[in-house]
Amino acid sequence: MDLAARELKAIDQRLSQIKNPGKDEEKKIEENRRLQERLEEKLRSVDDAAAKLEENGQPAGQLIGYFLEQGCVLRALQRFGEAGDLLGPDPNARQIRAMLLIDAGQVEEAYTVAGLLEATAAETGFQDWQMPRMLTFLANAEYDRATQLLIQQAERQEKNAILKILIGLPPVSLPQVPAPWPLNEISGAFEYLYQMPSQTASQTLAAAILEVETGEVGKAEQHFHKVLAVAPETTDRTLIAIYLLLLNGEENDLLPPSQVVPVLFEPDEA
Repeated sequence: MDLAARELKAIDQRLSQIKNPGKDEEKKIEENRRLQERLEEKLRSVDDAAAKLEENGQPAGQLIGYFLEQGCVLRALQRFGEAGDLLGPDPNARQIRAMLLIDAGQVEEAYTVAGLLEATAAETGFQDWQMPRMLTFLANAEYDRATQLLIQQAERQEKNAILKILIGLPPVSLPQVPAPWPLNEISGAFEYLYQMPSQTASQTLAAAILEVETGEVGKAEQHFHKVLAVAPETTDRTLIAIYLLLLNGEENDLLPPSQVVPVLFEPDEA
């Protein structure tokens, strides 16, 4: 909400520079200012509620959470800055802060925080550090590092899905597993066969597009083909077909296999 208020203020400054505005411009200026007033009123109520929480001794983490619930990115970031060492090297806090910095357009600071998050993850085993790190790589035009991270993430997801099945193969009921054998195993197999391909395909597709940007055409083609192989029903099939056609002239069906009507009988030749 405060991000929207910031952008509306910037738009208002631009519109106010128009000399001799016409009716359309005047209408836009008026609508923009009305919207600004409504947002400012909501933000004042948010600040009042936050002040009461602070008076009641709510810790910094709770205040940050309150601002996030209200959609106030800039205020949450301000609290992160004020908290300083109170939050310590908590990877969850660093992950949230990195993503908020990206949303706010503070790319350089986001890059630094995401780097600290990666280092903390290596020490603590924290798993959810890849997305903010990849986004900061993209914002910094480090496409090779972003691509490598995407491929590693896809491979890790596939490996974890396989391990989930293998661990439960022995037909025994473990005391720490509430569901009896083979319910977890069936669930893991379903996830591996039907959910995991679409998840890894989206990451592989993103990596392929980045490889096109960096001129790695051969690698991009391999990854485009991998997406079609593991997720032939992907909604990005048309996009992949266009890329392959432009890269090497290769033609692929635009329709997924489920929508292709098989030819059962060949027509007789006249």
